[in-house]
Amino acid sequence: MTEKQIIKIKETINKAFNKIIFDEKNHKYYVDGIELISATTSLKTFSEEFDTERMSELSAQKYNKNNPNKPKKTAEWFKREWRKKQKEAAKRGTRVHLYAEQYPNLVEPICNQEKGIQEWFNTLDKKYIVLFSELRMYDLNIKKAGTADLLLLNTETGKVVIGDWKTNSTNIFQVYSKKKMKAPFDKLLDNSYSKYCLQLSLYQLLIESNTDLEVEDRWLIWLKEGDYFNLEEDKDPKYYSIQEVKCDNEGAYYKQFSLLSYKDDLKSSINEKRVVKKKLTIKKMGAKLKKTIFNKNKKSK
Repeated sequence: MTEKQIIKIKETINKAFNKIIFDEKNHKYYVDGIELISATTSLKTFSEEFDTERMSELSAQKYNKNNPNKPKKTAEWFKREWRKKQKEAAKRGTRVHLYAEQYPNLVEPICNQEKGIQEWFNTLDKKYIVLFSELRMYDLNIKKAGTADLLLLNTETGKVVIGDWKTNSTNIFQVYSKKKMKAPFDKLLDNSYSKYCLQLSLYQLLIESNTDLEVEDRWLIWLKEGDYFNLEEDKDPKYYSIQEVKCDNEGAYYKQFSLLSYKDDLKSSINEKRVVKKKLTIKKMGAKLKKTIFNKNKKSK
């Protein structure tokens, strides 16, 4: 592709999403004063929320039973530990994403995950060029928004690839009791990997619904902090298992996976919910109107 063609593609994308405003503190997206639903929030409806209260009680019971000679741990202790780990993970993820966004303009990497970013870029096929880092996208029709870590252009096909860095310190393929997600994705295992498939499929929907570009692939790039590609030692294999997924590209500090697209399923699900919501709104308006007419007739008598 020529430089002129590449510039035109970038201008097309900028024009499609140039109205978006992101409130970083509250993690909210706005377009023309309208608040949009983030991809993360939108996709939560397809899986059950983690039951912190129940799981902390079970964790405490299991620990105290298996360690009778050690000081007892309470459910509150586990909840504090989980909150601490979540904060540490968020802080680390922010730093690593910033490194990726500004690569190669930063200093040498200071952790394995930053080494993974450097390694991935150094091995990237020359036919791919990065169009955008941290691309914020939206669709006003479905009122959804999200941010893709990477948008790459395949200069041989003229199609784009969505890329997303993941810094999970636990196995993204780990699933409890082979639990499944909610309909219409009830054939998918309820683990981080499946949720990432839906996340990048939603990004694909945002791009293809608002530009004439075609998404040819969705890449999940899992950056390695430690040796966490296997089942954790503290997970009981009677309940936990690992989903087997082929790795498409691998380095010493990263693994890259090409994700399946569920764009059409997401689109159908979103449209169905919109129809149901519209019917409920009309029904409520009808009931309100009927009540108003009844009250007027009652007063006139």
